Amino acid sequence: MNNTAWVAAGLGALALIAGGLLIFQNNGGEVADDVAQISAPSPQPSVAPKVRYPVSEAETSTDAAATGKGEAEVTHSPTPAPLPELENSDTPLVAEATPLFGAGGLPDFLVPTALIEHFVVTVDNLDRHPIRLGFRPVRHVPGRPVVDGGGSEKSIRYLAAANTQRYAPYVRALEALDPAQVAALYRRYYPLFQQAYKNLGYPRGYFNDRLVEVVDHLLATPAVEYPIPVVQPKVFYQFADPALEDLSWGQKSLIRVGPSQMATVKSFLRDLRVELTAP
Repeated sequence: MNNTAWVAAGLGALALIAGGLLIFQNNGGEVADDVAQISAPSPQPSVAPKVRYPVSEAETSTDAAATGKGEAEVTHSPTPAPLPELENSDTPLVAEATPLFGAGGLPDFLVPTALIEHFVVTVDNLDRHPIRLGFRPVRHVPGRPVVDGGGSEKSIRYLAAANTQRYAPYVRALEALDPAQVAALYRRYYPLFQQAYKNLGYPRGYFNDRLVEVVDHLLATPAVEYPIPVVQPKVFYQFADPALEDLSWGQKSLIRVGPSQMATVKSFLRDLRVELTAP
């Protein structure tokens, strides 16, 4: 991984859904990965794939089933403003996402520029390899990895439990989010997420299917107790265990937050998955 630990938790639909996913964004010096180009999308089938988890075109805020209100009440609900163009979506998305984080407001580690595009790129690469910082919707995790001296083998050191505290602010931001509210904002802006996904090179793909796939991948991350043995063959640290080092960017990043905080993130992701796959 490279020099900036991949964490991030918020992003309302984006500055929000990322909440569950972006907690893994910053690559830290914990592990060295080659941060190169964005991974190329898989070849598209000649026939459009079956949509597994469709997102309703109906606006969540005016859907009686979603709000639990009667038809008469829904009739008098305010009509949501039309969606902006994708290239002009940052300001309105941030405005709608900010209240979802509570009194603290939008976390300062979010980068409110090309949010939807960067979120889509990030999600699409979490089960593969890291992407350049310029394509990520969050800033570096501050500080350097906390590594203890090794034991009998001088080449082996240990990623210390204290390292997990670097991620605590991101996890707290995630805990402030309500998965149902996150999903509602995501559904409202879904046409723009889908557009960004097509622009990325998936003309026949369906972004919500891909998002659920990545959530499932992250939920499968193994729990690893600290301290974690690491080696430093060159500039960056790598997990000493080849099985851990071979994990995806997202899973290795999630391991770094520590077992307790990982449980918090996974709990959010499970609840979010229910919302993402609801009829």
